[in-house]
Formats: sequence, structure tokens, C-alpha cells
Amino acid sequence: ESLRLFIQGYCPVDQPLLFYDWQINKGRHIIYTGGKYDSYLQIPVIPPMK
Repeated sequence: ESLRLFIQGYCPVDQPLLFYDWQINKGRHIIYTGGKYDSYLQIPVIPPMK
């Protein structure tokens, strides 16, 4: 099992969104991590069905 996180400023080509304004995310995006910018990814862990 694995988990992959993509941080993108655009919609993936294989998953296009209808009626999406491609100019909305135009500009510089900065992702800060570590040190005073510690963060986490919270995901639900769902037990398998019995």
C-alpha cells in the first residue's frame, strides 16, 4: 500500500475539469515546510469490512 500526494497549480491532463478557469491559479505559489512551518496531512483510516 502507498499514498501519494500531488501539489499542483494546474489540473492534471488525464482528469480535466469542465468549466474551469485556467487563469485562476496564475502566479507564484510557495509551499513552506519544516521548522516553523511544520504541518501534517490528516487522512481518515477506515478499517476493512469484516
